[in-house]
Amino acid sequence: MSKIEKNSIVDSLKISRNYITAIILLLSVIISLIIAYFNSKSIITQLKLINREKELSESNHTKDTLFSIISHDLRGPMGNIAGILSLLNSGVLKRDDANKYLKTLSLSIKNTQSLLENLLNWAKNQKEGIILDRKHFLFFDLVKEVKETLLPLADKKNISINATIDDQLIIDADRNMIVLVIRNIISNSIKFTPNNGEIEVSTQREEKELYISISDNGIGMNQDTIEKIFDKHQFVTTNGTNSEVGSGLGLKLCYEFVKAHKGDILVESTISKGTKFTIIIPQKNLY
Repeated sequence: MSKIEKNSIVDSLKISRNYITAIILLLSVIISLIIAYFNSKSIITQLKLINREKELSESNHTKDTLFSIISHDLRGPMGNIAGILSLLNSGVLKRDDANKYLKTLSLSIKNTQSLLENLLNWAKNQKEGIILDRKHFLFFDLVKEVKETLLPLADKKNISINATIDDQLIIDADRNMIVLVIRNIISNSIKFTPNNGEIEVSTQREEKELYISISDNGIGMNQDTIEKIFDKHQFVTTNGTNSEVGSGLGLKLCYEFVKAHKGDILVESTISKGTKFTIIIPQKNLY
Protein backbone atom coordinates (compact mmCIF):
# COMPACT_ATOMS: atom_id res chain seq x y z
CA MET A 1 0.00 0.00 0.00
CA SER A 2 1.42 3.35 -0.97
CA LYS A 3 2.02 6.16 1.45
CA ILE A 4 -0.69 8.25 -0.25
CA GLU A 5 -3.27 5.48 0.23
CA LYS A 6 -2.30 5.10 3.92
CA ASN A 7 -2.68 8.84 4.47
CA SER A 8 -6.06 8.76 2.76
CA ILE A 9 -7.28 5.95 5.03
CA VAL A 10 -6.01 7.79 8.12
CA ASP A 11 -7.78 10.94 7.02
CA SER A 12 -10.96 8.97 6.40
CA LEU A 13 -10.71 7.39 9.85
CA LYS A 14 -10.21 10.82 11.43
CA ILE A 15 -13.25 12.18 9.58
CA SER A 16 -15.30 9.13 10.64
CA ARG A 17 -14.22 9.53 14.26
CA ASN A 18 -15.06 13.23 14.17
CA TYR A 19 -18.39 12.45 12.54
CA ILE A 20 -19.18 9.77 15.16
CA THR A 21 -18.10 12.12 17.95
CA ALA A 22 -20.35 14.85 16.56
CA ILE A 23 -23.26 12.40 16.37
CA ILE A 24 -22.61 11.23 19.94
CA LEU A 25 -22.48 14.84 21.13
CA LEU A 26 -25.68 15.65 19.22
CA LEU A 27 -27.41 12.59 20.70
CA SER A 28 -26.18 13.59 24.15
CA VAL A 29 -27.61 17.06 23.67
CA ILE A 30 -30.92 15.64 22.40
CA ILE A 31 -31.12 13.18 25.31
CA SER A 32 -30.27 15.96 27.74
CA LEU A 33 -32.99 18.14 26.23
CA ILE A 34 -35.51 15.30 26.43
CA ILE A 35 -34.59 14.63 30.06
CA ALA A 36 -34.78 18.36 30.81
CA TYR A 37 -38.17 18.57 29.07
CA PHE A 38 -39.64 15.73 31.08
CA ASN A 39 -38.07 17.08 34.25
CA SER A 40 -39.59 20.50 33.52
CA LYS A 41 -42.95 18.83 32.83
CA SER A 42 -42.62 17.04 36.14
CA ILE A 43 -41.73 20.31 37.90
CA ILE A 44 -44.63 22.13 36.23
CA THR A 45 -46.97 19.29 37.21
CA GLN A 46 -45.70 19.46 40.78
CA LEU A 47 -46.13 23.23 40.84
CA LYS A 48 -49.65 22.88 39.47
CA LEU A 49 -50.43 20.30 42.16
CA ILE A 50 -49.00 22.59 44.84
CA ASN A 51 -51.05 25.52 43.52
CA ARG A 52 -54.12 23.34 43.29
CA GLU A 53 -53.64 22.16 46.88
CA LYS A 54 -53.21 25.77 47.96
CA GLU A 55 -56.39 26.80 46.12
CA LEU A 56 -58.31 23.90 47.66
CA SER A 57 -56.97 24.78 51.10
CA GLU A 58 -58.00 28.43 50.66
CA SER A 59 -61.38 27.39 49.28
CA ASN A 60 -62.01 25.04 52.21
CA HIS A 61 -60.93 27.73 54.66
CA THR A 62 -63.30 30.22 53.00
CA LYS A 63 -66.17 27.73 53.14
CA ASP A 64 -65.44 26.81 56.77
CA THR A 65 -65.36 30.49 57.72
CA LEU A 66 -68.51 31.23 55.75
CA PHE A 67 -70.55 28.41 57.22
CA SER A 68 -69.29 29.21 60.71
CA ILE A 69 -70.48 32.80 60.32
CA ILE A 70 -73.80 31.78 58.78
CA SER A 71 -74.53 29.20 61.48
CA HIS A 72 -73.82 31.92 64.07
CA ASP A 73 -76.02 34.45 62.29
CA LEU A 74 -78.85 31.97 61.80
CA ARG A 75 -78.87 30.87 65.43
CA GLY A 76 -80.09 34.28 66.65
CA PRO A 77 -83.01 34.77 64.24
CA MET A 78 -84.09 31.13 64.50
CA GLY A 79 -84.05 31.41 68.30
CA ASN A 80 -86.19 34.56 68.08
CA ILE A 81 -88.64 32.88 65.72
CA ALA A 82 -88.96 29.84 67.99
CA GLY A 83 -89.45 32.03 71.07
CA ILE A 84 -92.10 34.23 69.44
CA LEU A 85 -94.00 31.23 68.07
CA SER A 86 -93.97 29.69 71.53
CA LEU A 87 -95.46 32.89 73.02
CA LEU A 88 -98.11 33.15 70.30
CA ASN A 89 -99.08 29.51 70.76
CA SER A 90 -99.36 29.92 74.52
CA GLY A 91 -102.48 32.07 74.14
CA VAL A 92 -101.52 34.36 77.04
CA LEU A 93 -100.72 37.42 74.90
CA LYS A 94 -103.16 40.28 74.42
CA ARG A 95 -104.10 41.26 70.87
CA ASP A 96 -101.84 44.35 70.78
CA ASP A 97 -98.88 42.40 72.15
CA ALA A 98 -99.54 39.55 69.71
CA ASN A 99 -99.59 41.99 66.76
CA LYS A 100 -96.29 43.50 67.92
CA TYR A 101 -94.67 40.08 68.14
CA LEU A 102 -96.08 39.12 64.75
CA LYS A 103 -94.30 42.12 63.19
CA THR A 104 -91.04 41.08 64.87
CA LEU A 105 -91.59 37.53 63.66
CA SER A 106 -92.13 38.76 60.09
CA LEU A 107 -88.86 40.74 60.17
CA SER A 108 -86.90 37.79 61.55
CA ILE A 109 -88.26 35.55 58.82
CA LYS A 110 -87.40 38.12 56.10
CA ASN A 111 -83.84 38.46 57.42
CA THR A 112 -83.39 34.70 57.58
CA GLN A 113 -84.86 34.27 54.10
CA SER A 114 -82.45 36.87 52.69
CA LEU A 115 -79.48 35.18 54.35
CA LEU A 116 -80.47 31.75 53.01
CA GLU A 117 -81.07 33.17 49.51
CA ASN A 118 -77.57 34.67 49.51
CA LEU A 119 -76.12 31.37 50.66
CA LEU A 120 -77.93 29.41 47.94
CA ASN A 121 -76.82 31.89 45.27
CA TRP A 122 -73.24 31.70 46.47
CA ALA A 123 -73.27 27.88 46.50
CA LYS A 124 -74.79 27.78 43.00
CA ASN A 125 -72.16 30.17 41.63
CA GLN A 126 -69.35 28.14 43.18
CA LYS A 127 -70.65 24.99 41.51
CA GLU A 128 -71.94 26.20 38.13
CA GLY A 129 -70.35 29.61 37.62
CA ILE A 130 -72.29 32.77 36.81
CA ILE A 131 -74.50 32.61 33.71
CA LEU A 132 -76.04 35.90 32.58
CA ASP A 133 -79.56 36.18 31.21
CA ARG A 134 -79.50 39.77 29.95
CA LYS A 135 -82.82 41.42 29.11
CA HIS A 136 -84.25 44.93 28.78
CA PHE A 137 -86.43 46.05 31.70
CA LEU A 138 -87.58 49.20 33.53
CA PHE A 139 -85.18 49.99 36.34
CA PHE A 140 -87.80 52.06 38.18
CA ASP A 141 -90.03 48.99 38.57
CA LEU A 142 -87.11 46.98 39.94
CA VAL A 143 -86.27 49.62 42.57
CA LYS A 144 -89.97 49.91 43.51
CA GLU A 145 -90.12 46.13 44.00
CA VAL A 146 -86.99 46.11 46.19
CA LYS A 147 -88.21 49.10 48.18
CA GLU A 148 -91.53 47.40 48.96
CA THR A 149 -89.69 44.28 50.09
CA LEU A 150 -87.41 46.22 52.45
CA LEU A 151 -90.00 48.71 53.70
CA PRO A 152 -90.73 46.79 56.95
CA LEU A 153 -87.01 46.87 57.85
CA ALA A 154 -86.76 50.58 57.03
CA ASP A 155 -89.99 51.46 58.86
CA LYS A 156 -88.76 49.74 62.02
CA LYS A 157 -85.92 52.31 62.16
CA ASN A 158 -87.98 55.12 60.60
CA ILE A 159 -85.55 55.28 57.68
CA SER A 160 -86.77 56.84 54.43
CA ILE A 161 -85.76 55.33 51.08
CA ASN A 162 -85.92 57.93 48.32
CA ALA A 163 -85.52 57.08 44.63
CA THR A 164 -84.86 59.83 42.08
CA ILE A 165 -85.08 57.73 38.94
CA ASP A 166 -86.59 58.28 35.52
CA ASP A 167 -89.63 55.97 35.43
CA GLN A 168 -88.86 55.23 31.75
CA LEU A 169 -85.21 54.29 32.29
CA ILE A 170 -84.50 50.96 30.59
CA ILE A 171 -81.53 48.85 31.69
CA ASP A 172 -79.88 45.95 29.85
CA ALA A 173 -78.83 43.36 32.46
CA ASP A 174 -79.70 40.13 34.22
CA ARG A 175 -82.75 41.25 36.21
CA ASN A 176 -82.52 38.63 38.96
CA MET A 177 -78.89 39.50 39.62
CA ILE A 178 -79.52 43.25 39.68
CA VAL A 179 -82.46 42.72 42.08
CA LEU A 180 -80.12 40.89 44.44
CA VAL A 181 -77.44 43.59 44.09
CA ILE A 182 -79.80 46.51 44.78
CA ARG A 183 -81.60 44.68 47.60
CA ASN A 184 -78.38 43.69 49.36
CA ILE A 185 -76.85 47.15 49.18
CA ILE A 186 -80.02 48.94 50.36
CA SER A 187 -80.45 46.32 53.10
CA ASN A 188 -76.85 46.95 54.14
CA SER A 189 -77.54 50.71 54.23
CA ILE A 190 -80.58 50.15 56.45
CA LYS A 191 -78.49 48.01 58.76
CA PHE A 192 -75.79 50.65 59.26
CA THR A 193 -77.99 53.75 59.26
CA PRO A 194 -79.30 54.98 62.63
CA ASN A 195 -82.98 55.58 63.34
CA ASN A 196 -84.54 58.45 61.36
CA GLY A 197 -81.87 58.21 58.67
CA GLU A 198 -82.12 58.52 54.90
CA ILE A 199 -81.17 56.39 51.90
CA GLU A 200 -81.03 57.81 48.39
CA VAL A 201 -81.11 55.81 45.13
CA SER A 202 -80.21 57.66 41.93
CA THR A 203 -78.97 56.94 38.39
CA GLN A 204 -76.85 58.64 35.77
CA ARG A 205 -75.97 57.72 32.19
CA GLU A 206 -72.51 58.37 30.83
CA GLU A 207 -71.76 57.30 27.26
CA LYS A 208 -72.22 53.50 27.27
CA GLU A 209 -72.48 52.97 31.02
CA LEU A 210 -75.21 53.28 33.63
CA TYR A 211 -74.22 54.55 37.09
CA ILE A 212 -76.50 53.48 39.96
CA SER A 213 -75.77 55.23 43.26
CA ILE A 214 -77.05 54.17 46.69
CA SER A 215 -76.04 56.53 49.48
CA ASP A 216 -76.90 56.77 53.16
CA ASN A 217 -76.12 58.95 56.17
CA GLY A 218 -75.12 55.99 58.32
CA ILE A 219 -72.10 55.21 60.49
CA GLY A 220 -69.69 54.81 57.53
CA MET A 221 -66.62 52.59 57.09
CA ASN A 222 -62.87 53.01 57.31
CA GLN A 223 -60.58 52.16 54.38
CA ASP A 224 -59.55 48.81 55.86
CA THR A 225 -63.18 47.66 55.99
CA ILE A 226 -63.85 48.90 52.44
CA GLU A 227 -60.94 46.80 51.14
CA LYS A 228 -62.26 43.68 52.92
CA ILE A 229 -65.95 43.76 52.03
CA PHE A 230 -65.38 42.53 48.45
CA ASP A 231 -62.49 40.15 49.27
CA LYS A 232 -63.78 36.60 48.72
CA HIS A 233 -61.35 35.23 51.31
CA GLN A 234 -62.48 37.54 54.12
CA PHE A 235 -65.86 38.01 55.74
CA VAL A 236 -66.60 41.26 57.54
CA THR A 237 -69.33 40.78 60.13
CA THR A 238 -70.27 43.90 62.06
CA ASN A 239 -73.50 44.41 63.95
CA GLY A 240 -75.77 47.17 62.70
CA THR A 241 -76.90 50.26 64.60
CA ASN A 242 -79.74 48.24 66.18
CA SER A 243 -77.55 45.13 66.69
CA GLU A 244 -78.60 43.61 63.34
CA VAL A 245 -76.36 40.74 62.29
CA GLY A 246 -75.11 39.68 58.86
CA SER A 247 -72.74 37.20 57.22
CA GLY A 248 -70.89 39.66 54.96
CA LEU A 249 -71.81 37.38 52.05
CA GLY A 250 -74.32 39.71 50.39
CA LEU A 251 -71.82 42.37 49.28
CA LYS A 252 -69.49 39.70 47.89
CA LEU A 253 -72.32 38.35 45.76
CA CYS A 254 -73.06 41.91 44.60
CA TYR A 255 -69.46 42.32 43.52
CA GLU A 256 -69.40 38.98 41.65
CA PHE A 257 -72.69 39.68 39.87
CA VAL A 258 -71.62 43.18 38.80
CA LYS A 259 -68.24 41.87 37.60
CA ALA A 260 -70.12 39.23 35.56
CA HIS A 261 -71.73 42.17 33.72
CA LYS A 262 -68.20 43.54 33.02
CA GLY A 263 -69.04 46.34 35.46
CA ASP A 264 -67.69 47.56 38.77
CA ILE A 265 -68.70 48.76 42.25
CA LEU A 266 -67.10 51.84 43.78
CA VAL A 267 -67.35 52.69 47.48
CA GLU A 268 -66.96 56.08 49.14
CA SER A 269 -67.39 56.30 52.89
CA THR A 270 -66.69 58.61 55.82
CA ILE A 271 -66.95 57.52 59.44
CA SER A 272 -70.07 58.98 61.12
CA LYS A 273 -71.21 60.62 57.86
CA GLY A 274 -72.31 57.78 55.61
CA THR A 275 -71.51 55.55 52.65
CA LYS A 276 -72.10 55.71 48.91
CA PHE A 277 -72.06 52.64 46.66
CA THR A 278 -71.82 53.30 42.92
CA ILE A 279 -72.68 50.39 40.63
CA ILE A 280 -71.42 50.68 37.05
CA ILE A 281 -73.18 48.53 34.43
CA PRO A 282 -72.13 48.68 30.74
CA GLN A 283 -75.11 49.27 28.44
CA LYS A 284 -73.77 48.38 24.99
CA ASN A 285 -77.03 46.92 23.73
CA LEU A 286 -79.02 50.09 24.40
CA TYR A 287 -77.02 52.55 22.30
